[in-house]
Amino acid sequence: MQIHNPGDKDGEYFNLDSVYMLTLESFSEQDQVLQHAMAAPGFYLPRTGVVAQEYTPGIRPLHRHAQIELMYVMNGVITQYIEDDCRVYHEGECCILNKNVRHVEAYSSDFEAVFLMLSDDFLHRVIEQDVVFQNFREYSSNPSPLYQELIRMQGEASAFQKEYINFTPVGNAQDLTEKAEALLMKILQETVRQESGFISIVSGLISRFLALLSDSDCYYMSRISMHSTREDYLFNRVMLYLRKNTGRINYDELETLMYYSRDYLNRIVKKRSGKTLGELAKEICLEKAATQLKETDKSVSEIIHTLGYTNRSYFYRIFQEKYGITPAEYKKK
Repeated sequence: MQIHNPGDKDGEYFNLDSVYMLTLESFSEQDQVLQHAMAAPGFYLPRTGVVAQEYTPGIRPLHRHAQIELMYVMNGVITQYIEDDCRVYHEGECCILNKNVRHVEAYSSDFEAVFLMLSDDFLHRVIEQDVVFQNFREYSSNPSPLYQELIRMQGEASAFQKEYINFTPVGNAQDLTEKAEALLMKILQETVRQESGFISIVSGLISRFLALLSDSDCYYMSRISMHSTREDYLFNRVMLYLRKNTGRINYDELETLMYYSRDYLNRIVKKRSGKTLGELAKEICLEKAATQLKETDKSVSEIIHTLGYTNRSYFYRIFQEKYGITPAEYKKK
């Protein structure tokens, strides 16, 4: 996972370089020690402990993610600062944060929690592959209300909204926590072992976990919408434009679409991301190239052409500056 603009109270954000990542985190108020373990396909960080300070706005700024993040409290109490709001979550409670929401958890009381980040493509596959059979021959997509919310959160309109979903236990919190913990720990174990077929198994386990959350006999689900500023709105519109165009910018077109000059838009982007429009566009384009190198059979030449680069040497140079190796070496690795 990459942390962009660390320490910037407006522009810090985390970008997951994987289809999903699970983090197991716990905090001891008495010892002031935070322990965490992380696992993602091809990556595992065993449980380690670090000295943690109690949440102080000037020390730990709010951040956002490039992916949807789910937090589930297995033990204790955890406080989340979400934009201008403060939410306290107890054992068995959960929230799903949209990628546009800035937040940070406070290290102020004993807790054990799981954080699960899901890329848009992976979450889409999880939902798409979870089907309901009406009989032996006919099946349809799962009509889960939570799935509908997650699909909506992936849509264009949601890119301009600050929102998150809360889940409050309806039944016995301890019983629900045991069920949820069993599923989450299986996800962790499968990810660490990385045996054949583990991605498909993890996808099924995530489906079962989301089914538990969407069961109205187990959880009450509520969507919280928050206010977005004009700068938030403009920045997200620019990001949507850049992602739609894989980082290629037509400045005249951008000014026409946004009704603002490129200089003003550049100031907004710089303030929010720490990068200029050009730098951010190049980063998005290179990330798209890296994804195609990993997930398709396209040659390097085909990818360069698809992304609109005419100077092969320039593309090789900027790719190597970002990833430390050439596109061909990246594809082979």
